[in-house]
Amino acid sequence: MRPSLATFALVAVTSSLPVCRAAFAQQPAPPAPAPAPTPTPAPVPTPPPAAPPAAATPPAAPPTAPAGGSLDLTTLRELLDRGVISQMEYDAAMRDIAPSTGEQRAGEATSLAFGKWATTIYGFIEGDFIYDNTQSFNDLAGNALVARPNGQAPPQNPNQPNIQQTYAGSNGQTQFSIRNTRFGFRLKPPAVGEIRTSAMLEMDFLGTQTIGSGTGQVTENAFFTSPVARIRHAMFRIETPVVDFLIGQYWDLFGWQNLYHPNTVEIQGLPGELYSRNPQIRISKTIHAHPITLELAIAAKRPPSRGSEAPEGEGGVRLAVDDWTGMQTMGATATSIMPASIALTGDYRRFEVPAADSLVPTKTVTTTSTSVAADAFLPVLPASKDKRDNALSLTGEIAYGAGISDLYTGLTGGVVFPAIPNNTGLAAAPAWPQNIDNGLVNYDITGFALHPIQWTTYIVGLQYYLPALGGKVWVSANYSHTQSRDTSLLGNYSATSDFARVGTGVPGGAGVNAAIDPNRYYYPNSTAQVRAGEDWWDVNLFYDPLPSVRLGAEFAEFLDHYVDGFTATNLRGQVSGYFLF
Repeated sequence: MRPSLATFALVAVTSSLPVCRAAFAQQPAPPAPAPAPTPTPAPVPTPPPAAPPAAATPPAAPPTAPAGGSLDLTTLRELLDRGVISQMEYDAAMRDIAPSTGEQRAGEATSLAFGKWATTIYGFIEGDFIYDNTQSFNDLAGNALVARPNGQAPPQNPNQPNIQQTYAGSNGQTQFSIRNTRFGFRLKPPAVGEIRTSAMLEMDFLGTQTIGSGTGQVTENAFFTSPVARIRHAMFRIETPVVDFLIGQYWDLFGWQNLYHPNTVEIQGLPGELYSRNPQIRISKTIHAHPITLELAIAAKRPPSRGSEAPEGEGGVRLAVDDWTGMQTMGATATSIMPASIALTGDYRRFEVPAADSLVPTKTVTTTSTSVAADAFLPVLPASKDKRDNALSLTGEIAYGAGISDLYTGLTGGVVFPAIPNNTGLAAAPAWPQNIDNGLVNYDITGFALHPIQWTTYIVGLQYYLPALGGKVWVSANYSHTQSRDTSLLGNYSATSDFARVGTGVPGGAGVNAAIDPNRYYYPNSTAQVRAGEDWWDVNLFYDPLPSVRLGAEFAEFLDHYVDGFTATNLRGQVSGYFLF
């Protein structure tokens, strides 16, 4: 039993050795627990959860996304900075948009980019508050005649009756209008090699309406509160390394519009200012030869009447001095840094109208006309993108031509076509089939020769941007003169009525004491209703309180000189606000 106990004890001892060995091995472990705290700091690196921010950095990739094909809301300037459009494409966009909102706002115009496609939305909201001391005009005065006041008989002609005693010429009016509000879209697809294309659609709310309550007319309330939208520009360009093409409705090349339009609060076009847009096909070439830029252009455009079988032709050359720049505001909203420049343009027209020597025309009478215009922009006190104040600049335009009244806003001079003699026994006088607008051409009714009506116009403007204000406050002034050598021959000289028969007392008109003869041709309007010339001037003050807001105030005087020697006057005060986008 003892051996078995010994054996048992031996087994117990041997079986406990591993435990003792383990226990012995742990004896040096007491120092080990000290290192154990070191693992505890290890959790401190757990800040790696900050790794998510690192993952957030990838969202920086979206800027390049548009090039890949996602829709992006941005601006033209950002598209240029990111390389989505080139400098040449950016400059082309400025050429189209800046004439409405100015270069600074144009660069910030909202653009939708999808890959290399970009659509830019631009324009302005305008509110006009206008007072006139006569009722001669709507909100847009243009070249309309100033109404003669009551009791104003022509002093130079004692035989002339006091036929123009008008209510409109003796009473004032106040108008509130938003019709000059404008918006547009410019589209730019990707370039194809070195060929770039673009298109623009621009509209305002000065569409054709007539105030009144009769058939085909609108009420005065509807005229101002529900105006009709109209197309200003609808065109596209194809620009190549050789020449550029423009197709659609755009500014007329004659007068190199709109680069020389004066700065004014008044809605343009102004009296004596070339201001017109027409459907056309234009070919142009721009030659950059620093320090000058030369532009050449020719255009075929809509003829003065659709009865003319030949299109109207225009051509011009423009020279700019690249480094001689100044501040220029075209119209009321388009402020930009522009180089000094001069432009010469010409216009050729062919007129084809029905002969007026019979009640039912059987043949066509034709005539042609040529016109020339010179325009200039001169920075007297220069400006640059870094210096926009204490800047003075001058604009000027002179035009001499015939048959071009439709290239101005509302210019007819009161001239209308002759009345057809009523020798048919009809109760109503027969109507001549007129296929052309009044004021362009007219007949010498003594021989039925067709003559384009001649006009000479010039307009000069001054703009001064006050010092120390960053170009945010400026004043401007303009003066224009309009005259015609032909209109004095296109009014009758009746002593007893508004109408007169053809006589021998005055070339192309009627005898001073003649009475109407319904069996002869006659000019319906008298010399007291036809303009010999007009003078117009205004002064303006502008202020930009915010980048997108502009305020302007104007005082203007219209002096309308009638053929009978009387001058009718209209005084206008206007305050306007503009929100540019």
